[in-house]
Amino acid sequence: MLDLYRQQQWDALSEEFLQLLDFFRQTTYLSLDPQQQYAIDAFVNYSQLKQGAFSSPAVKHFLYLFSQEDYIIGDRYVEPFLAAAGLISNLVAISHFKTTDPYLALLEQQKNNFVKLLTLYSARNSPRYSVKALFDISPAIASQWYCHFFNSYYSLCANDVAYRHLQSHMAAFDDRLDTLVNFHHMNFAVTYINAEGDRLPHCPPPHLTSRPQL
Repeated sequence: MLDLYRQQQWDALSEEFLQLLDFFRQTTYLSLDPQQQYAIDAFVNYSQLKQGAFSSPAVKHFLYLFSQEDYIIGDRYVEPFLAAAGLISNLVAISHFKTTDPYLALLEQQKNNFVKLLTLYSARNSPRYSVKALFDISPAIASQWYCHFFNSYYSLCANDVAYRHLQSHMAAFDDRLDTLVNFHHMNFAVTYINAEGDRLPHCPPPHLTSRPQL
């Protein structure tokens, strides 16, 4: 991965990142032994790297390289990274660092940081970005982020701070939301996050239309 970064092969590096995340997506940790805990911590913080912590050295570099200003995410990788935001948040949560707050602080100072910022932003984070401001930047990308943001409800509703964060963003519903983006999953999440209303605020129930005759 470091070689890909040095050679500025951004698409190849993105592929490596997503393969790494897919490994974690398919791996269930019921508990962590010291070696596994180190591997997770090294995934979060490049400064803790050393040999032998994990079978694949790629695991150790993700957040350090992902937050580099010169690394560019190609358009075709935007949605896969946004979809992985919940997984990244969970991995960081079981590390000793708990949140990606330090990386958000770094990214806030960079240019062309929008997709990276949203990828590392979850309800576990201390900062609360304005939903309107995110939609002002790009309604299309913000719509993808908004839907994926709530898909982590199943691991966050037990965390009071994260639960309130989910509720506050749900209350800030933006009319520019593209409801074709993963909307069915978000509607299910609403039943846990906004149980009283049982649907997104200000969002009318979907209109069903008859299928046109051919």
